[in-house]
Amino acid sequence: MRRWLSVACAAFVALPLGAGIAQAEEPVEQQDRVGIKIDEALAGQASPEAAFRSRASLNDVSAQAVGSNVIAGRLWSDSNGDGYRGDSEAGLSVRVVLFGEVDGTLTVAETYSQGNGAYSFTNLPSGVYQVWADTDPVNSWLIPTGIGVGGDRQRDSDMVGPVAVSLPIHFADAGPAQRGVDGGFISSQYYYGYKIKNGASNWCLDQEFPQGFPTTKVGVHHCNNGSNQQWDVFWEFEQGLGVARFENWATVHCLDQEYPNGQQTPRVGAYPCNGGTNQKWVVHHNELYGEPALAINQRSGYCLDQEAPTGTPTTVLGAYLCNGGANQKWYLND
Repeated sequence: MRRWLSVACAAFVALPLGAGIAQAEEPVEQQDRVGIKIDEALAGQASPEAAFRSRASLNDVSAQAVGSNVIAGRLWSDSNGDGYRGDSEAGLSVRVVLFGEVDGTLTVAETYSQGNGAYSFTNLPSGVYQVWADTDPVNSWLIPTGIGVGGDRQRDSDMVGPVAVSLPIHFADAGPAQRGVDGGFISSQYYYGYKIKNGASNWCLDQEFPQGFPTTKVGVHHCNNGSNQQWDVFWEFEQGLGVARFENWATVHCLDQEYPNGQQTPRVGAYPCNGGTNQKWVVHHNELYGEPALAINQRSGYCLDQEAPTGTPTTVLGAYLCNGGANQKWYLND
């Protein structure tokens, strides 16, 4: 059974309320993909906000050091499922929550998107933030559309499903700066996870299954739509904003920088999830330019790396000192 994105901390600023979400028509599963029903995926789990608020005393983001940064965007119904906001596609009016980490203090703010789907959070200080759109996917069947597709940063979607949480947004100073976080939503009872593609080779992260038998080895191979190349993303907010674990769809094993007998190695495999920091990855993403993200192991501080020792990509995956190379950058694709 799959779980809600894990979350932890903070407080809220109440802003004007908007309309709720209408029940969608019942969709059907895409037969060529391996999916799991949303209600089964999230059964018995607390919402992200409930988990977030359970961790610490509440802190109002407006009570922190005030800045002039802005996070704003639009939420819409992606009626044709292409991941691109068309002029004729309707906006969604839903509750939007901003989780923040400001000078070591965890904060939360909330607003509602308007009838055209527009929302904004203003006067934000330096810090790390993630946006959650509360679409209530179990009852509405609204889950995020494809992420970062369509070639237009003003009209693509930035939410990771099945509950709609954005990749982390970083403000290095008090601003002014603005970041756009948009969300397109499709109607589906099924969630399919993501491919994790390398920014240099465009190959997929792959838990290797020679002759159909799972191994602990993870490589980078040409994408083939196999379930062993699908991954779920769980945000570990109790560890800090932007911290995630990646679970393989076929085995439900976690991406793991190997530490045999406590000794660090560059090897990265897939093992039963155990909560260790070597199975958690800090995601660094430049939302301004929509670049692929770095995945930095929380224990070692090393970057997930498709090895290319002579400049030619290999199928070998490792964790090495971060160097800014494209072979250390990754993006999600469904």
